[in-house]
Amino acid sequence: MSKHRCLVPYEWDHYYKSSTIEVILKKEITCDQISKKVTGIGINVNCVTAHLQYWGDLPWMKKDKDKKSFPHPNEYFIVYIYCENCERHSSVREEIIMETMPYCHQVHCWVPRDWLEFPWDMLQKVLVKEISKYYTKYGRAEGSAIRINGITARLQLHNETYWMRNDLDLQTRPNFKNYYIFHIPCFHCNEL
Repeated sequence: MSKHRCLVPYEWDHYYKSSTIEVILKKEITCDQISKKVTGIGINVNCVTAHLQYWGDLPWMKKDKDKKSFPHPNEYFIVYIYCENCERHSSVREEIIMETMPYCHQVHCWVPRDWLEFPWDMLQKVLVKEISKYYTKYGRAEGSAIRINGITARLQLHNETYWMRNDLDLQTRPNFKNYYIFHIPCFHCNEL
């Protein structure tokens, strides 16, 4: 069994898991169409429409509103489409994309605004490292605690979005004044 990598809009991640997005893609796009580089196949997921394009050899579900000629790493993530009928090899361009987008799937996580004083890449590495340790030890990500710059926050779910809730916060949901939405690798999709 081989797999195709396909770039899809982050907005689709708000509604479905990667496995569900794979099923949606397989329903509309065949492996043969990808191999022949057929373009223009449109898919709408909760009001976000994207059409099949290619960035080199890499299939790309380009949003209709996107005017850029390349997939921006903050706007797209990789979904794997598994195929039993074809044998293929990764292209050099696909390998470069995998380096710039090292995680096949990312999720949104509310983090305390005070944490944004640190470089974002370092903050992401700390979050991934600490949450991964907790996940490996307890089999779930929720409940992991991280202390940065005197602020301790614990990971919890709020409306299917992760939230690093400040221990001193008495609110029942994150607000824009105290928290900022941040992308982190999905703990369930990636091998930690």
